[in-house]
Amino acid sequence: MTQDIKLDVKVACFQDKLQDCSRVVEALEVVKQLVDDAGAKNVWLAGHSLGSAIALTVGRNMVKMGCHLETYLFNPPFSSVGTALELLIKNKTVKKGVRILASLLKFFFRYILFLSGSFWPCHSRKELKGSRKSVYQQSKLCNPTSQGKKKKRNRIFSMGSRTQYFNLSGPVHITSTDWNNTQHRTSIAASLVQGVYILERDRQHHRQGLQALAPPWWDFFHFQLYQVLVDDSDFSIFGAIYEFKFPINTFDRLHPPRYVVAFRGTLTDPDTRLQDLKLDFQFVFVQTRLQNSSRVKKAVNVVQELVHNAGAENVWLAGHSLGAAIALVVGRKLVKMGFGLESYLFNSPFSAAPLEQIKNDKLKHGARIVGSVIKAGLSIGLTGHWQRPEEEDEAFTVLSGWTPYLFVNRDDPICSEYIGYFEHRETMLSIGAAGIGKLATQNSVGSIVTCALGCSTEAYHLLPTACLVINMSESQSITQAHGVEQWWTQSFNWQSKIHKY
Repeated sequence: MTQDIKLDVKVACFQDKLQDCSRVVEALEVVKQLVDDAGAKNVWLAGHSLGSAIALTVGRNMVKMGCHLETYLFNPPFSSVGTALELLIKNKTVKKGVRILASLLKFFFRYILFLSGSFWPCHSRKELKGSRKSVYQQSKLCNPTSQGKKKKRNRIFSMGSRTQYFNLSGPVHITSTDWNNTQHRTSIAASLVQGVYILERDRQHHRQGLQALAPPWWDFFHFQLYQVLVDDSDFSIFGAIYEFKFPINTFDRLHPPRYVVAFRGTLTDPDTRLQDLKLDFQFVFVQTRLQNSSRVKKAVNVVQELVHNAGAENVWLAGHSLGAAIALVVGRKLVKMGFGLESYLFNSPFSAAPLEQIKNDKLKHGARIVGSVIKAGLSIGLTGHWQRPEEEDEAFTVLSGWTPYLFVNRDDPICSEYIGYFEHRETMLSIGAAGIGKLATQNSVGSIVTCALGCSTEAYHLLPTACLVINMSESQSITQAHGVEQWWTQSFNWQSKIHKY
């Protein structure tokens, strides 16, 4: 009984460990022997409950070997909340809605893992590593020169890809900077963020001096590297402070900043992947952890010092993806101190299901209205038992005086929900449900739940006011839609609107 229950747990929670258990290993060896002796057409697999899970694992492994066996699986366990849905939810419409929401959430999480380089759809890391190793060993035996080619590939990789070279992929078309031109200011902010990405890649690949690829990303616009911000956990460069080289005419309404504090997003390299993914997870699920992280604390301290020395009007914030989330948290904290900094947030993650990816407009608007009603109802219900501090309600109003530039792409599920977030506020106002819309605007499900647990937390991704810039150009892939380089290209078609609380 104990061994059976142990395997049941593995099926439900640790499926990758099930295939390494003695039962599966022994069954696979027996089945392979039978197939060798009698042929795949003459071998069946069958199992019930836990046995069907074992038969399924064996069958999948045989398919990978090119053998498709006739298989009968009786009452196989399904490792998800599907069983609970079938038993607890009787209403078919509600059940279908929950499944749609679950599918959207899974898509969202898979994409986050994809960006971090931690998601492989068919194999575990161990399997993939082993398969790559075996393929490399076979190719090495077949081709004696493969090792020399590998060294050549490593040299090319250390030199950097095309996107890392400013003269090949940067905004070289801006030969004379016009600080009154919004597109020029945007391109420069995005380039300085790209500079942080390349700084970290230079560090990882030991590129120094003339081999370093990062300096042109700020030198071209007459900035110099003032300070790098290093993570205390993985010692990676997650941010940088740039200083404008020349004296600034502060009498001009739109003059260049004295300092720009820029933050990179998630990098897929092994040196940074673990810590970056951890912070991605914290921003989506446990935002209080992100605001207490070493990166945010260090960023807040340096920005405070810059503002004290140079003035808030001479300091910019900029970030992409995870870096935009950090810049957003820092910007919110500075607003509460009385300083609204000019901020450029590229593809900032929105901590909710990406409903904007639903193509059916009626279904999309209906889902948002239902979500607003649920959040408003939960917020009102919890207020009766746990009094929400007045400071939190006032804090959202205080933030309305800050208007960051928020750059999103419709095809990017990480940030596209900001479009619906702001448009839905107007929809709720037009249908006479402004009160519900206001409550939903200030709260996320996560902040409501933590409030119910007696913890006072903010939903850091929710903004009362922003200049929303949408890239309307069609993207060839999700990776392109999430890339920072789209924001400095000459040809991109954007649409901007200021949304006020």
